[in-house]
Amino acid sequence: MERQLTRIDYVRQHLDRMLKSHKDPETSRNGYVHLYGVGQACALIALSRGHNRQYAELAEIAGMLHDYSKYYECIEEKHAEKSSIEARKILSAIGRFTDMEI
Repeated sequence: MERQLTRIDYVRQHLDRMLKSHKDPETSRNGYVHLYGVGQACALIALSRGHNRQYAELAEIAGMLHDYSKYYECIEEKHAEKSSIEARKILSAIGRFTDMEI
């Protein structure tokens, strides 16, 4: 029986496609380390503060997407604002998140 994908799996698939298609391998590597690392840290912080797994999942996803535009568009200026816009698009397209979660 094949494992059913979780919401975080769908986000990871999106990030992996973006990072694997990057022209600069160093930027791609940095993106993997940074985005996945921050995501894991956010999940651990949420759990250590007593939040449930669903909250920790959302914290991890937020951490994974917080600098998305920095690697997707290779921009520094206003990258946080642009990343939040891209995150909204990504999560809406996945179709498994409520408006409140987004």
